[in-house]
Amino acid sequence: MDKKLRHMTLVAVLEYHNKWMKQEDVLKEMGDFYPPVKKGGDAHNSYARALLTKDIQEINESRSINRIIVHDCRGIKLATEDEAMRYLHNQYKETLNKLKRIQKMEKKMEANGQYEMFDLGNYIETFIISEV
Repeated sequence: MDKKLRHMTLVAVLEYHNKWMKQEDVLKEMGDFYPPVKKGGDAHNSYARALLTKDIQEINESRSINRIIVHDCRGIKLATEDEAMRYLHNQYKETLNKLKRIQKMEKKMEANGQYEMFDLGNYIETFIISEV
C-alpha cells in the first residue's frame, strides 16, 4: 500500500472526526491501510499501532503535509494552531529537560574519571546544521 496515500487518508480521517481519537479506533476505521490486530490481541503493542505511530511522526516531519497531529493520553487529533503551539512548546521543554539530565550525568561521570566531556553546544549546532 502506498505510504503517501495512507498518510493523506489518516489526515482526512482525523479531519473528518475533528476530535480526540484513540489509536485503536483509528486503526479500526483505517483497516485497509494497516495490518490487522489479532483477535484478542493487544492493539497497543501491535505492529499496526507501531506503524501508525511512525506515520504520525512522518506526517509531523513532512514538508508537504501542512498539518500537525498531536497526541497525549486522550489519543490523537489534528491540532488547531493553539494546540500545535502548546505541543511544540512542550516538546521543547521535554528536550531541554532531557539535555539537562544528560549534562548532569556527564558531569557525574567526568568527576568519576569515567568520561571525557565534549562540547555539547558544538555537537547540537553541528547536528542541526547537518539535518537542514
